Amino acid sequence: MNLPPRSKKQDHLWRTQGLDPYATHMPVLAHAFSNGRRDDGAAIFEFGCGFYSTPMLAGLAKARGIPFYCYESNPEWANAVTRACPADIALVIDRTMELGKARVGMDEIRSMGIDIEVFIDNGPTMGHRKRPLDLAVEFGAKLIVAHDSNNLARPWISGAMAVLGAPKVYSELTPATAVWDFR
Repeated sequence: MNLPPRSKKQDHLWRTQGLDPYATHMPVLAHAFSNGRRDDGAAIFEFGCGFYSTPMLAGLAKARGIPFYCYESNPEWANAVTRACPADIALVIDRTMELGKARVGMDEIRSMGIDIEVFIDNGPTMGHRKRPLDLAVEFGAKLIVAHDSNNLARPWISGAMAVLGAPKVYSELTPATAVWDFR
């Protein structure tokens, strides 16, 4: 597995926090997606796959018998993550990130009366994160977790705050992770 090289700041975080900066969202993600579940479950939508989040979310979904959908715009990255994940994880490659496939999936899940929970990862492969966040808002996601949310003034997150209100921001680990929880 070839992860991108760490910057000096990331290397400092690795040494001082003992956690890979590409994984600072994992404690928050694990807590958010494993707590507050009702008996009827929910469907998990992940935008931007990763070596840390995708296997964990897929495993949580499988253990609970709920649907898991993962969308990635970079086919090479998706293939690398898929090779590192259990064989039964299927990623949807959506190069344009127009999110037509995600819209269809969310509409189907919502029509079945199942709650939608969303994780939005960061990285160059995701491009502009406003689209998946807008989609989560449009479909009434009950839980939205967004990694790399240090700057709430960024347009992609400030627009959501106008509709959803301020998220709970976990800044103990850098980069921070924002959570909107309406369960």
